[in-house]
Amino acid sequence: MKTRVLIVDDEPIARRGIRRYLAQHNGIEVVGEAANGISAVEQINELHP
Repeated sequence: MKTRVLIVDDEPIARRGIRRYLAQHNGIEVVGEAANGISAVEQINELHP
């Protein structure tokens, strides 16, 4: 079973770098990205990372 991750950072470049880093690990599935806390909470409720 993979660990489901939601990336939250206000900088698009940082989110992209984190996504690339996590893609190297087989046990991690990035299910989404958010640029702020409000969006993160909405996606957490929807995606259940």
